[in-house]
Amino acid sequence: MCAQGGKGFVKVWRLIVCLLCLALSARASSLSITRTDQGLRMKAVDADLYDILARIQDLSGIRLDTASISNRTISASYRPMPVDELLARLGVNFVLYYERPEGNDDYKLAGGSLFEGIGEGMNSALLQRILEHIRNLHDDEIPFNALESMNALYQLGDEAIPVLEQTLSTGDYQAQQMSAQILSWLGDRYPASDRFLEVLIEGLKDDDFPGGYNHATGERLPYTHISNARTGLEYFRRHPDAVNRMEGRLAGALDSDDGQQRLIAASLLASAGKSYYTDRLVRVLAPHLADNSLSSDGAIAYEALIHLGTVARPALAATLEHADAQQTEYINRMFSTWDRGYRSTQPYYPPASMHDWVPENFPDRDGNYRIPKVVEDDAPFRYTVGPGDTYESIARAFLIPVDSVRIENGVRDPAEVPEPGTSIIVPWE
Repeated sequence: MCAQGGKGFVKVWRLIVCLLCLALSARASSLSITRTDQGLRMKAVDADLYDILARIQDLSGIRLDTASISNRTISASYRPMPVDELLARLGVNFVLYYERPEGNDDYKLAGGSLFEGIGEGMNSALLQRILEHIRNLHDDEIPFNALESMNALYQLGDEAIPVLEQTLSTGDYQAQQMSAQILSWLGDRYPASDRFLEVLIEGLKDDDFPGGYNHATGERLPYTHISNARTGLEYFRRHPDAVNRMEGRLAGALDSDDGQQRLIAASLLASAGKSYYTDRLVRVLAPHLADNSLSSDGAIAYEALIHLGTVARPALAATLEHADAQQTEYINRMFSTWDRGYRSTQPYYPPASMHDWVPENFPDRDGNYRIPKVVEDDAPFRYTVGPGDTYESIARAFLIPVDSVRIENGVRDPAEVPEPGTSIIVPWE
């Protein structure tokens, strides 16, 4: 009796297992999305969200940024509907953006960005307002909408941070850079992520901010007040810990194809005393001590090398063999400063005037200038110091700020007095 009961139990168990296998086979994942005149029709059984989104992109011809969302399985059946309604049904937050093809006045749907983990506990109307502003940050050729939305997102403050953070990983360069700009405005309210710092480093290159550059004609394109390179430079200057976190990225930028990015990265690493890269830093910075067509780059390079310290002396001494007059003066001034026992403990950051920072004016990676400097009427004037002269009295005589005279001549100590008979530079304002 017990034996028969045992055999019966085994048979029942086998039957259950067979039924489960049949059920599982019947539940095998499947996905069908077709395009109709009314939109996209979808039928999915345990289908991956990533696969669904890829199929939507193929059928609609738009690109979707999915870097910010995680995968999951979907089982649903939907009648034909537009892309935006289908995305909403799939339970993702998104913004769609539009572009105007060249030579066409009509805008068409070009793509979208998907977001995850946002809006929890937030009023739905506020969330939609944030997403609309995020959409406007994208490069869509609609005048001024991005700038207006930047100000609106800044005013929203903490509420907008999660979406701005995810926008840093979208495929639209303008949206990335503008999101980083807003986050930098928030100061200590925003704990900087690695991706934020990476976007700042990417923005150190010459690009369409604050104004584009026509390489064929040499003309600047329409101007905006957003200067992402300056924002990145100033942010890293204010946050030395960020330089430490991004040391590897900044070191990689020393070999960038972009001269502006090389200069800024080198100045930040040298000012942070990263002596491990001394030879590479001198290779980038020393050419900027020469007389060229760039504003303020000499002062930036000089102050960075002063702070890097005497480890740079051998490489700079070698530079003297083929240096021009300005380069020679800068380097000798550095040597004299070090010989007096000066050791910089806190970097001094001169203002960065970038109005004439265009690619053709930068030296190449070997330190050679492609375009010789054009001597203009407003070239710096050299003044011979007389008895009793001070930097203040010289500045008053030429009606310029005394700080401009000090910066141009590498003077750090406000109490320092120029020696009679020496020559100093008096910049035009």
